[in-house]
Formats: sequence, structure tokens, C-alpha cells
Amino acid sequence: MIPQQPMAPTGDNVPRDGRGQYTPIPTDTYSFQNQSPQVPPPGQNLIADARKRDEAAKGGRFVESTAFASFGALLIIGNAAVIGLETDIPWKQWPFVQNCFLGAFTGELLIKMCSIGPCALFYSHEDASWNFFDLFIVSLGLFDFSMEALSGKKGGGSFATIFRMIRLLRILRIFRVLKFLKQLYVLAFGLVEAGKAIFWVTILMMFVLYVCSIVLVKLVGRPASDDPHKEFLEYRFGHILQSMLTLFILMSSPNLYTYEEEPGLLQANAGLGVFLCLFIIFGSFGIMALLTGVIGESMFQKNELRREELRQEHEEMRTTLGARCEALFLGLQNLDATGEVSVQDVKTLAPDMWKMLDAAGAEIMHDDVERMIDFMDQNGTGKVGVAEFRGTMEKIAEGLSTMAVQEVMHRIGVVEANIEKALETSEVLNRQAQELANGMRMLLDSIGKGSAAQ
Repeated sequence: MIPQQPMAPTGDNVPRDGRGQYTPIPTDTYSFQNQSPQVPPPGQNLIADARKRDEAAKGGRFVESTAFASFGALLIIGNAAVIGLETDIPWKQWPFVQNCFLGAFTGELLIKMCSIGPCALFYSHEDASWNFFDLFIVSLGLFDFSMEALSGKKGGGSFATIFRMIRLLRILRIFRVLKFLKQLYVLAFGLVEAGKAIFWVTILMMFVLYVCSIVLVKLVGRPASDDPHKEFLEYRFGHILQSMLTLFILMSSPNLYTYEEEPGLLQANAGLGVFLCLFIIFGSFGIMALLTGVIGESMFQKNELRREELRQEHEEMRTTLGARCEALFLGLQNLDATGEVSVQDVKTLAPDMWKMLDAAGAEIMHDDVERMIDFMDQNGTGKVGVAEFRGTMEKIAEGLSTMAVQEVMHRIGVVEANIEKALETSEVLNRQAQELANGMRMLLDSIGKGSAAQ
């Protein structure tokens, strides 16, 4: 007896997909006659795709987790420590330890590639530059390991210098720690940003050294043949390059002791002594102060990462302060149906308000808090709502910001516009009243004239 094939679901029993189409139910015995054996049923495609997406998301979450990042940071720190110990302490097993670290870093990179995907890891990922850096260091290590295994010796022959440089480049991996230490990363990023300012300060310093060197070479660098200090002056100021090097040394470490040791030099060349003193004051102290200032400005004031960090801290402070203000205000007992309380009831919160503002960094006295509460009633009803309470507290905590000034200017503009409209309306009403009065006067005059005629 031939077993009958089970019938495919029909009619209302056939499930529909999200687009209103009938979707076959995959079973073990039912064969899809209209589909080729290589093409799976649509339902299986959707389920497989969903499972792949879930697995990829889980893998991405694992790679981005704190535990995985901490493991990578510990590997980097341990490898850096081993490189330092290997440099000072001879031991035959150091190559094996380094190969173990190389295997660990290779496995870390492979896990990232399998979890996130090669294209996403090196192109669309937010840390794509760091991932390229990891790939570069790991590739150099694998190349060194492969060449050593093939040749049977540690970079001998003409490749000795290349292999030595490859091994030295492993220490660059320690820069990956910057990615895990936020404050250190901000400082490093600021130092890179300060490189532009350092470049221009260096150009200014070279210009000053060049000009001063020309002056010194022409005035004191070529003394007479019978000058007792001829050898000393020619050695330091005989040529422009020598003079620039002498002034650079004097700029980096101001010290006139060398010139005082030369008997009678500063006494016989009073102009040289004055010049050196002025150069130390302006050229050394001034350039160093300028360099320190521009580096500090670039690292802290113009640092984009620092500004982003400050914006995040400000937003976090604003959110936290707003939530605490709402909780404090809603804790009052005399809230009416509209959620407002009288100004006097709000004044009972003055001590807690001052503590919150002081914790937020606002410079305000305790006595000024009660005066501030009087100004919370912006609509003049004698009551304060939660929005008014929170807005006032946030503005006081933020201080005088450009947004607050813009808000005040906006409200002033709205008030001025309303006053102008009110004045125009009043002028129209005055003209209409004047016209009405004139009409009434004319009407009364005509009535009076008619009565007199009768």
C-alpha cells in the first residue's frame, strides 16, 4: 500500500506572513512541489536570517563588552612588561612567552573579525583605525614568527636589522591602552592637537634665533686678531649655525656661568652682556611661557574630546538635577489640582535647594535662594509649578550661558512686539472714539438746530 502524502494546508488554515501572502508551513514529510530542492521554504529563510542576525548581535555585544575589553587591556600591559623584562633580563624562554602573546593577540583579532565581520571591523566600525593598527602589529609579529620558523634562526643575515625593528615595533601595542583609559586618551588627543601650535611656535623660535644669530655674528662673532677672547667668541658666534646652536642652548637652559668664567669677557663687551640678559628674559622665558600657554590652550580649551566630555558632564548634571528638582517639588504636601503650590510653600525647600545648587557648582549664597524663589512665579499667579521650579533651578546651576541670554532676548522681543501691537490697537481705538465723538457732536448739533427751528 502506497502511503498517502499529507495534504498541504489550504483555505483559512494557511498562515499568512506580514505582507498578507500565504506562507507554507515547513514539515518533515510535506514536499513543496513548486520549489526546487535547493531552495529552502520562505519560512525557513526568515527563521535562518533572524537566527544569523541574533548570533551576530550576540557576538558584537560580546566583543564590545567590558570583560573582553579588560582582557585585551591586560594582554597589552602584560606584553609591555614582558618586553621591558626581556630587554634587561636574559632568559632563553622569552621567545616562547612572546609567541604566546602573539597567539593571544591573533586570537583576539580573529574573534573580532568573526563576531563583527572583516568589512565592518576595518571600515564602518567606530574603532576602525585602532583595528587597522592591531592588524598591522599582529601581521608584523606573524611575519617575524614565520620567517624565523622557515629560516631556523632569529633574523640572521641581511634581515637582522629588519627583524630587530619588527620586534621593537611590538612595543607600539601599548598605545592601545589609551583606548581604554578615557582621561589619558583625552590628554594624548590634546597633545596631538597641540602639535599644530607647537609647530608655529617652533617657526617663531627659529626666526628669533636666526635674526639674533645674524646680529651676534656681525657684532661679536668676528673679533680682531689681537682680541684675547677671539677663540671663545669665534667658537660660539663665528657662524650663523654655531650662533643659533649657542642661543638655543642658552634658551633651553639659561646659564651665564660659562660667559662669566671667561675672564674679562662681559666686562670688555658690555653690549654682549646686555644682549644675553635680554635674550634670556624674552627669548627663553618668553618663548617657554608662550609654548606652555599654547599647549595648555590646545590640550584643554580647544580639545574637541575635552569639549565633548564637558558637554556630556553638563547634560548628565542637567538631567540629574532636573530629576532631583522634580522629586523635591512633588514631595510638597499642598499641591493643588494643577500641580502648583504657593511661593511660601516653596520657600520651605530653600535649604535643600541650596544644597543641590552647591553640589552642582553654582555660586549662590544661602540667603539668595529665598529671593530666587520670589522670581519663580513667572506668570504672576502667586503660585509655582514644577516646570517653573525645575527651569529656574537649571538656569541658576548653569550660570549665565549664551542660551539663557538668547532666551531673555527672545522674551524681551516678544514683549516688545506685543506692546507695539497694543499701541497700534490703542491708536486705532482712539481714532475710532474720536470719530464717534465727532459724529455724536454733529448729531446733537443737528438735533438742537431742528428743535430751535420748530
